[in-house]
Amino acid sequence: MSTANPRNALGWSLGVAAVVVAVATIAAAISVMGTPGEQRAVRFDDRRVDDLQALEFDIRAFAEKNGRLPGDLSTLARLPGRRLSLRDPERRTPYEYRVTADNTYQLCAVFRTDTAVSGNAEWRKQWAHGVGRTCFDRLWKRRKAAMPAIASEPGTGHS
Repeated sequence: MSTANPRNALGWSLGVAAVVVAVATIAAAISVMGTPGEQRAVRFDDRRVDDLQALEFDIRAFAEKNGRLPGDLSTLARLPGRRLSLRDPERRTPYEYRVTADNTYQLCAVFRTDTAVSGNAEWRKQWAHGVGRTCFDRLWKRRKAAMPAIASEPGTGHS
């Protein structure tokens, strides 16, 4: 008749329980955060949005200075002191830019994730996108000319 050592049985049971807890923790983390490949896709899409936001800023700055939208993105790239990302960080294909009217334009990119699923931050709602090619319509509003300064009357110091 063999007698099992209760200590060995307890140790084995605790070891199995620890493995089960570890596997469950990893599975829960993957289900909440996504696989490493899914997280990589989200990071690339975040970078795409960052690039498009920078392009939007520079397009508006160019338009304010020149009174018109730039004809293409290479116009912006040639400006001194600017280093713009004009290409997709993953595929290396150029972002699309199209002037649609005197004061409207589109910026387009190809995305790998859907913001409705990936849960991107609330402040990026204006950049919400699905999977695939997405174009964002943008409006440039011309600023009104500043009012000329009123000279003070001689000797009064009043405006």
